[in-house]
Amino acid sequence: LDQVGSCGGAFDLSKHASLLLMLVVYQAGFPLLIRAYEVGDGRRVQASLSENATLMLLLSVPAVVAIAILAAPISNVFLGASFREGATQLIPWLVVGGWFAGFRASYVDISFQLSQKTKIQVLIILAAAILNVGLNLVLIPMFGALGAVLASAISYLIALSPGCPFTTPSSPIPFPHPTFL
Repeated sequence: LDQVGSCGGAFDLSKHASLLLMLVVYQAGFPLLIRAYEVGDGRRVQASLSENATLMLLLSVPAVVAIAILAAPISNVFLGASFREGATQLIPWLVVGGWFAGFRASYVDISFQLSQKTKIQVLIILAAAILNVGLNLVLIPMFGALGAVLASAISYLIALSPGCPFTTPSSPIPFPHPTFL
């Protein structure tokens, strides 16, 4: 039961922290993207997608790295003494998994929505959910709460991966220009 408490507290702290930064960009940029898409301005759509990805990466990646590195101090400040040790081990994996889920939902899935191929999007999520259950059955007996967190992170990565190369002539998803890096 202690592992459930550690996992719950760590989950709330880490996943939502990385997701929040991406959602800010998504909510600000999505209406502009849709406006450009509706008027058929493909160049503006591509520019908007690239700008959104750049902002999401610039905001979220440093935050994810910082949260992962500072898992112990974060746990000490925000969690009760009985949950700190377990949460410190889980937070890095939770924040990375949360980043995978957030980037997929806030950026990669836009391609499916613009191309009106959301059935593919649903199939990818369904496959990832089935994988998550299978991984939980294997990893939880071996690693406890860490196994559940690893299963989720792997499943989120699998859900993200098929969408990254998914492009159509009407809605490719660009990665930011190499000068970003």
